[in-house]
Amino acid sequence: MVRLRVGLIATIAALVLGLLIAAAKSSFDTQSTQTTQITADMILLDNLLAEYGPQARPIREQMRSIIGPLADQLWREKQASTAAPFEFSAAGEKAYLAIHALSPQNDLQRSLQARAAQLSTDLVQTRLVLFAESENVIPTPFLVILVLWIVIIFASFSCSRI
Repeated sequence: MVRLRVGLIATIAALVLGLLIAAAKSSFDTQSTQTTQITADMILLDNLLAEYGPQARPIREQMRSIIGPLADQLWREKQASTAAPFEFSAAGEKAYLAIHALSPQNDLQRSLQARAAQLSTDLVQTRLVLFAESENVIPTPFLVILVLWIVIIFASFSCSRI
């Protein structure tokens, strides 16, 4: 009878552990995709601003100075407490506003400025989604219960052999 119960608990623990691994992998894949999207958008935005002309050069330089701190912030969000609110960097917000404040001189620049403005908005949106999903996907009480189940399984095996 004890072996039947232990077998049932072991099966449930194995299923739950499999679900935990799948949830963690899914979360990692989502965050990896969003990080790749941010990188691609930054490169495309830099190319659009380069095509815009010399008026956009200060914005491009400002964006390049933002990349290092942005990468650091992305990695630190996992370690920071989830209760902390999201804060835009002052340099990032300044670059965002500067893109919207560009004064196009011709149709090509108008088109490039509109595309750059849309891309910068998409970049901010992706960044906010990444922040919102940076929370721990697996609740701590759930992990405690799983560890307790595994301890019970090993304890019952050691008791049944005595």
